Parts: sequence; structure tokens; C-alpha cells
Amino acid sequence: MKKLILLVTLFLNFNVFTQEGSNFALISSYSMAPGASVPELQQELLDYVRAEEERGFNSCALYRHQFGAQRAFYTYCYFSDFHHFAEIMDRPVNAAGSSNIGDHSDNIVSIVHDNLEGFPNYLMHVTNTFGPYLTNAERMDRANTFFDFYDSTFGGCDMLNHQWGPEIAVYFLCGFDDYHGFAKALDNIDPDQSEMMQTTRLDVVEHSDDILILIE
Repeated sequence: MKKLILLVTLFLNFNVFTQEGSNFALISSYSMAPGASVPELQQELLDYVRAEEERGFNSCALYRHQFGAQRAFYTYCYFSDFHHFAEIMDRPVNAAGSSNIGDHSDNIVSIVHDNLEGFPNYLMHVTNTFGPYLTNAERMDRANTFFDFYDSTFGGCDMLNHQWGPEIAVYFLCGFDDYHGFAKALDNIDPDQSEMMQTTRLDVVEHSDDILILIE
């Protein structure tokens, strides 16, 4: 019962902002099996996101890891609401599986801030978990403070909040065209905001910045 109350609170307490009809996203990450073929898995996942769009998701994208954690690939599929999600999931799907995948995780998130346009060539995928002693309101207040730093630096990012899945995390998605764009974004860091971040208590327990590249 306590878990159910927590989930209901998560759904009701946070506003969701809409862009092109999508209020939620399914984020999946994949590791490579020992001896797996990177080109084979990349093609398999590219076929997968195309099939998921045909299955009914508003839009999907595949990204390959370049810097950061151990995951090899990330997929992002967007949907409108959970009635839309139910329609998609109740449709037949080719579930043949792949011997190239080591393991994977799925997280459904709500779109809290939607400032990133389309699927950029490079994606900064930021994962934050916060102290379990925080209330939901406190957690989101700290997440918004941290998000403002990324949003102003990269000129527009998305903020996504946990709804269902293995980790209660808040994600930031920021984009750039190439590594010169990444360097330029870092040049845009506001000194006053940077100094404020040095003295602001965020209660971040775990944090990662992963740079991904779009696969088309």
C-alpha cells in the first residue's frame, strides 16, 4: 500500500509539459553480451526503434554510447499518455530477442521540461538520484536547481522524472551538433551560476554524464 501511495503521489504532484503530443517516454539501455558484434546489435536496435514507431510510438531514436557508463546503446520512445501506451503494448510484437544483448533496463519517465528540439546528433544523458530522506517536493526542487545549470549551459535541455522502472532518478537530456558545440556550451557556463552550484546543497547521491551519438 505504501508503494502504491508513493506512485500516486509521483504522478499527481508534478506538472507535465507537452511537445508534439508526447508527455512520457520509455528509455531503455543495453549492454553488450561477451563476444557480441557491435554492428549487428546496432542494426538490430535500429530495426527495433523503426518497428516501435510503426507499432504506434510518437517517435523513437537510437543512440550509441561514446563516453561515460558501461551501457552500449540507448533507445528513446515517446508516447502521449498511458492509454496510448496500453494501445501500443497490446499490439503484436516480434520478440525474437538477440544474442548480442548482455542485459538491459527499461524506465518510463514523464517529461517535466521540454526544451530540447528533436533528436540531436550528440546527446548528453545525465542521470541523478537524490537522498531517500527527501520528500518528493524537495527532490524535485533540487532537481530543478541542478537542471537550470545544464539548461542554460546547453541552450535548452529536457528534464525527465521517474514514473516506472528500476531506479528513482531524474534525467536531463542536452544536445549538441559536434564536439566543437560541446566545447562552446562549456564556454557558456555562467560564472555566477557556477559559483552558486558550488555552495548549493543538492543532496545528489549518484550522478553520471554520458555522451551518446545518434544512430540513423
